[in-house]
Amino acid sequence: MVEGARLESVCRGNPPTVGSNPTLSAIFVSLILIVSILPALAQTQSVGQVEVVGGVAAIDSSTLVGGIGPGWIIGGGWHATSWLAVGFELDRTTQTDDIFGLGVNASILGTMASARISVPVWRVRPLVQVLAGQTQINLHVRSPSPVDSFGSSFERRAALQVGGGIELPIHDRLAVRVTVDRRRIFGPAPFWQNRVTTATTLRFGSG
Repeated sequence: MVEGARLESVCRGNPPTVGSNPTLSAIFVSLILIVSILPALAQTQSVGQVEVVGGVAAIDSSTLVGGIGPGWIIGGGWHATSWLAVGFELDRTTQTDDIFGLGVNASILGTMASARISVPVWRVRPLVQVLAGQTQINLHVRSPSPVDSFGSSFERRAALQVGGGIELPIHDRLAVRVTVDRRRIFGPAPFWQNRVTTATTLRFGSG
């Protein structure tokens, strides 16, 4: 059944995007407004620091293709207060699988806006985060028989992600952040992704 579901994922056409689904559109408009308003509400406690993030990711998309795909993550953010940060993330992973003799290569790119809450506990900062945005899925399929043939598809889907982790400060402006997230990919055949990241964060500005 799992391989049949994966094969259906490979063979289906382009699904509706966020804009063609009124419910998803309302959810994401609300999230964008919240992310936009929070910094304004926090001006009296502004920390004024910005950060850049870069690291590695391992993403499990077993419902789509088998195995765990290696990838990368980059992003940035602004610390609105000492406990609240808003920003964005890009992550990409590539996975391969064999489904009923078909060679499937999946390239998955996530583009997400984020809101993160963290508080210091002893020498570390536990954190929780919520991200919303979209995921682009590129599938390339090869069939070696009866003749060598190829096919591909491209999908852009809405995504919502929640998770948490821990940040370990190394210096006043440098830290290592480890997170574990679960992402819901919406569409006619929605599925889940599990993501683990290890990244370095570098802060700039006064604080």
